[in-house]
Amino acid sequence: MDELELHGRALDIAALVVAGVKPGYMVSATPCPEWDVRAVMNHMVGGNRMFAAFALGQEAQPRVPGVDLVGDDPAGVYTTTAADASKAWRSDGALERMMTLPIGTLPGSVVVGMHGFDHYVHAFDIASATGQLGTLDDELS
Repeated sequence: MDELELHGRALDIAALVVAGVKPGYMVSATPCPEWDVRAVMNHMVGGNRMFAAFALGQEAQPRVPGVDLVGDDPAGVYTTTAADASKAWRSDGALERMMTLPIGTLPGSVVVGMHGFDHYVHAFDIASATGQLGTLDDELS
């Protein structure tokens, strides 16, 4: 499986987990000590936007702390931003482009894996908090 397939699979699983969150679980504690489910989802949506910008060779807009990105439709917002990010990763030159992240400058072929891994880990966080661990993919775990 290549990096784009792994990335797509991770984001698809994350979308399933996000879609399975019932409204009452949005304030549930997650394994991330300072983040509830809504905060993890906001991180993921912000990540989709940031990684899409990197893949397209654009400057990522800084995330404003405390701003709710998921609103009343977390699944819809996540699905839309994940699709945008996946499309950006498939754009010409995205995997070859050097990208400057807060941790350093890396090729897109590495950054796409970071994006997928981040979202799979946070899918686990949300699944743990909402009783959806069966939704995860044993092959990716």
